[in-house]
Amino acid sequence: MAFDVTNTGSIDGADVGQVYLGPGPAVAGVQQAVRSLRGFERVDLAAGQTKHVTIHLDKRSFEYWDEKTQSWVANWGSRQIWVGDADSLSNLPLASTVAPLKSLADEAADLLALVQGVGPGNSLNAKASNIASAAAKGQTAKVCSSLKDFINEVRAQTGK
Repeated sequence: MAFDVTNTGSIDGADVGQVYLGPGPAVAGVQQAVRSLRGFERVDLAAGQTKHVTIHLDKRSFEYWDEKTQSWVANWGSRQIWVGDADSLSNLPLASTVAPLKSLADEAADLLALVQGVGPGNSLNAKASNIASAAAKGQTAKVCSSLKDFINEVRAQTGK
């Protein structure tokens, strides 16, 4: 998340840019905060000075604690994001919606789970496993070409 902070006053000063993230898609049995502080940075500014600030949102910013598995689980999907210098909405002048992208490895794992037991002789499982393996090795070109073939086979087998 990147934004500018400007000292509009006539004397040197400082402010703390803060990034808040709204809840992800609803998950049964999981309570999510309306807004949670996910990053901040103190910025010292001369009078009239503007600084560009970047605050990185880590993977944990998009996860919730799953009591059943006792682990953090990604909750991908659109959510509101706010930037300002305090947690009340009146102090959060920048707002937008973000939709974080899954990692290639997470996408491949989801793909594998989706096709378990589908296709003659589970042919889709083997192809999804090969895609996941290539993703884990960082073989992006192989993943992309394999996905195209995979999509065509899914369409052929399911008619979708």
